[in-house]
Amino acid sequence: MNKFKKLKLYCFSPPVMLATLAIELVLALYTFWRYKLNAVTRIAMALLICLALFQWAEYNVCEGTIFLDSLGWAKLGYVAITMLPPLGIHLIYQLSGDKRRWIPVLGYILAALFVGYFLLEADGVKAGACLGNYVIFENRDEFYPIYAGY
Repeated sequence: MNKFKKLKLYCFSPPVMLATLAIELVLALYTFWRYKLNAVTRIAMALLICLALFQWAEYNVCEGTIFLDSLGWAKLGYVAITMLPPLGIHLIYQLSGDKRRWIPVLGYILAALFVGYFLLEADGVKAGACLGNYVIFENRDEFYPIYAGY
């Protein structure tokens, strides 16, 4: 047995999840403190908060549950990552100055439909499992291609 064995931090290990969560929250707070609030900073903060919420949900699936059961955290994690594409598209449109708003609006509508599905459908998210280096969330098999296309 090696007394000097080094700690390995895998991509999705709980210490890395917490470190990532802390970094994302600090960046969101710094953005709020440092920059004038406008559409771009609000969207950037929302992106960081959704990323942090996903890390927190993933951590709770792996390390025990605070306030919600594992399935509740898995659903909340799916809600958080579902909001990332429309927020990213909206940010791109804001930065580019493009006045066509139908694409970001369509993104938010699709996200709202998926969020409703994840929260309200009994089989929307079946379970979350922490498997050492990563977390797996189970959905209905026929749903994967639809969500992947999103």
